[in-house]
Amino acid sequence: MNRDAVLIEKTLNSQSEAYAELVKKYQLPVYALALKRTRSAATAEEIAQLAFVIAYQKLHQLKDRKKFGAWLRSITIRQTSMHFRSETQNKRIMHKLELEAHAASPADPNAIPAFDQPVFGIESLISELPEKLRAAAVLCLVEGVSPRAAASVLGLKPNTLRKRLFDARARLQRQIVKRAEKELQLHFLPRDFADRCVCRCERAAQSKEKGGDNDGG
Repeated sequence: MNRDAVLIEKTLNSQSEAYAELVKKYQLPVYALALKRTRSAATAEEIAQLAFVIAYQKLHQLKDRKKFGAWLRSITIRQTSMHFRSETQNKRIMHKLELEAHAASPADPNAIPAFDQPVFGIESLISELPEKLRAAAVLCLVEGVSPRAAASVLGLKPNTLRKRLFDARARLQRQIVKRAEKELQLHFLPRDFADRCVCRCERAAQSKEKGGDNDGG
């Protein structure tokens, strides 16, 4: 029997340690997905926790228990989208307040707005390549020039250009993996993440049961 299915069955039979095992198995992929989309460690951790709580509450609805990972991923994506919708609403409110504040007090003309930098900017990665590989990468990967045309521009034989482009892609892939690992290390989940998730799940379940009792009374 599939391991996830076994753990789900145990969880549904009130064995919280089984769900803790599921959380530990999937916590990093869920967190990485949320971090990639939000670019905020604190927000990603909250979304990851919430995704596990929702999965716990709706676990009995999952028909194909072997697909727990894919189901959890869809929950995470949905929660991320909801976060952005809520954030957009908050920004609208803040923008309105800022306009009102600026009307009362003119903004500093020297103020510089802050913009979030992408986690993996391809331009910055290409800039780190050796000069020969960088030229091929810029023309073909950034500008969209065909390898044959790029070879002509750079005065190279087509095979030489293709070799440089191959090497550039290989280096870029290694750089992306290295940056991803570094990003996750900088914003690594706390050691007790799974335990905290399970506690939050149990509190949510208890709260729901109390609410049900009140409704019944």
